[in-house]
Amino acid sequence: MLTHEKINGNKLSATPKLPNITIITLIIITVFCAAVSAYSPVSIFGVIFLSAASASCAVLCLIKGRYFLVVCALPAVILAYVFWGQISISAAGFLFIFCAFPLFIAKKRSLRRNETIAVTAVFTGIGLIIYYTLVLLVENNGIITAETFVNYYNAFNEQYSKMFAEYGYDEQTVQKILQYAVFFIPAFVICLLEIIAYFTTVIFAFIGRIFRIQKYIMPQFFWRLGMSSISAYIFCICYFLSVLFSSDNGISFISLAAENLIIILTPGFSVIGIKKTINRIKNRNGKAWPIIVGASAILLLFLNILAFLIAVSFIGVIETIMDEINAYKKRSE
Repeated sequence: MLTHEKINGNKLSATPKLPNITIITLIIITVFCAAVSAYSPVSIFGVIFLSAASASCAVLCLIKGRYFLVVCALPAVILAYVFWGQISISAAGFLFIFCAFPLFIAKKRSLRRNETIAVTAVFTGIGLIIYYTLVLLVENNGIITAETFVNYYNAFNEQYSKMFAEYGYDEQTVQKILQYAVFFIPAFVICLLEIIAYFTTVIFAFIGRIFRIQKYIMPQFFWRLGMSSISAYIFCICYFLSVLFSSDNGISFISLAAENLIIILTPGFSVIGIKKTINRIKNRNGKAWPIIVGASAILLLFLNILAFLIAVSFIGVIETIMDEINAYKKRSE
């Protein structure tokens, strides 16, 4: 059965009436995954479970209504407390709301995939700031000062200094590594938010395909991910600047800014590079080079994951620029 929804008095699309068992299943997935992710929402497994909870809740909101954000939030927090036994951890059970709501907006505003990921990343960042601020307030008796962050940094420094020392690194090398890590925190945080947002859209689309409701819940039926040619040129310029101004004696502002931008742009271009390589292999028409590129990328993945990311990112950059050139040629004909 199909029902129709209206925005500003105009009939937009038909929404499917899913079986009750499907609705219940989506609720269970949302609550369970949100509760599991609460233990460490920014870890690898936390990101996956948080994305799954957000995606399933977004589907519920689009099919049944926004009130499912509240319907799922309270049970998720309670279940997280049952799992982990700490109020400060269980409070993270509400974070999926900040990831799910942007997908609801994306459908209503017909946002593109890139715009959806950007909005989801911003909302997720807001949610994480709220959560960790509350945690800091609870742990520090409601008072947060500069000394609070200094103490956390010292604890971070001490913990990882011991870890690197166990692997045979000398004190000077360890301090340099930690110094670099602090400088790149903004880029790594943005990168993390992009990854959470991307996985949320992937699982969201996957749920849509399973229940055959893509056209009812997704902003565009062909919801493709793409990067602009401008961002591709920025990536190339930043890489050139990072090599030109890098130095063993210290960190220059130009190389620092360039490397932060490279980190921020790498997830998007990596995904495009991997997808384009797979497509080239599938449609190689007897050509050997796509196989060679794909095999080389797999080899790099096992040998050096950083080199792998750089390689597939540059593939994504080149493919993005070539797509823009081809589109320009078609417009000129």
